[in-house]
Amino acid sequence: MLETYIEEHKESERAIEHAVFENEIITGLDMSGLEFVAVQFKKCRFIKCSLTKCGFYKVQFQGCDISNSKFHDTYWKDSEITECKGEGARFCNSRIKESRLLDSVFHYANFANTVWEKASITGSRFHDAIITETKLKSTTFTETDFQGVDFYKTLMRGMDLSSCVLGRNTFSESLEELKGAKIDSLQAISILHLLEIDVV
Repeated sequence: MLETYIEEHKESERAIEHAVFENEIITGLDMSGLEFVAVQFKKCRFIKCSLTKCGFYKVQFQGCDISNSKFHDTYWKDSEITECKGEGARFCNSRIKESRLLDSVFHYANFANTVWEKASITGSRFHDAIITETKLKSTTFTETDFQGVDFYKTLMRGMDLSSCVLGRNTFSESLEELKGAKIDSLQAISILHLLEIDVV
């Protein structure tokens, strides 16, 4: 069903609107440049698919597997990813506005050069992901595991990270990324080794 929709809408260059796709398994499908409006994906699996330059407006991914798929240069507005698996997915150069990532797994995913505006990440895991040179505007991180994440040149001034898990992170030598951010005492200890300070 979804593959048929994709073929029809790529030919007509029309947006896919007000549709529900459930339990679909899609392999190697090129969906580049499509717009999705008020679409729900439920328990779908996208295997090495390309969704580069797609637009997602009021779209919901629920319980889906989008691991290793490409979301380069995408635009998200008022959308939600909930209880999904996105290991190794690539979101480079995307803009994520007023959208939410909830209880999802993004180990080894790449979010380099993204822009987050009035967005939120809650209860998710990003082990060894890349979130470099990213702009965060009025965005919140809550109860999320960022162990091993590369935050190089992603400024977090004014952000409350105290409910999140940090460790093995990559920052610039000056730790400018953390200036003005709120962290708790345990997080501070995990970061002090970067300054070659021993806590006794």
